Parts: sequence; C-alpha cells; structure tokens
Amino acid sequence: MKAAIVFLIAVTAAEVVTNFTNIFWGIISHSVILIALIAYSTVKAGSPDHKLFLTLCLAPLTRIVSLAMPLTRFPVIFWYIIIYPTLMVGAWVTMRRVNYTPYEVGLNARNLKLQWLISLSGILLGVMEYV
Repeated sequence: MKAAIVFLIAVTAAEVVTNFTNIFWGIISHSVILIALIAYSTVKAGSPDHKLFLTLCLAPLTRIVSLAMPLTRFPVIFWYIIIYPTLMVGAWVTMRRVNYTPYEVGLNARNLKLQWLISLSGILLGVMEYV
C-alpha cells in the first residue's frame, strides 16, 4: 500500500506542475508516472496488487489524453465527447486484462435507484465544471 500512496503523491505533484507551471512538463510528469505504473504492475504480476496498479494507469492516461489533444478549435462542451471514447476503450481493455466482469465494475441493473443518483450527480458535476 505504500507504493499506492507514493503514486498518489506523484499524481498530485504532476497536477500541481500542470496547473501552476507548464502543461508540457505536466504531460511529461504524467507520462513518467504512467510508465512507472506499467512497470510496477508488471513487477507485481503475481500479487493482488497487480490489478490495483494496472487500473491506476487510467489516471495519468486520462490527463495525458486530455492535455495532448488539439481541441482549441472546438467549444469546451465538445471536448468530453472527443476525449472520452478513447478513454473508455482504455478502461474496457484494462477491465478485461484484470479479469473483471461488467457486473463487478457496476455495469448491471442492480440497485437502479443508486445508479440513477450517481448518473444524475455526474450530470450536475459536468454542468458545474462547464460553468
């Protein structure tokens, strides 16, 4: 678990670099973290931590993709439509690689009230971010 905390601190530091210094160095920082996570998950291939670190690769990947795409010609509202299909493919591949079923990651019809509440909160958060 110490390694997960180290990676959390590293992602936080990369976000600070991205937001307060230079986007280029932020992309480089997130790329280094992504490579380190892939390498570390490979080293931990036999342990239960392997799934955790492989799944954590999605965090820096999300930031790299969102920062690297040339989206300035499009309105901000369309950025998500352009960026997230790529990330959904990455999430699907990761889910399959760590042998999770759609049911295990919450893609099911169980507890529909809670799922609707979570969905509506996503719309609310998206509107708040856009504003």
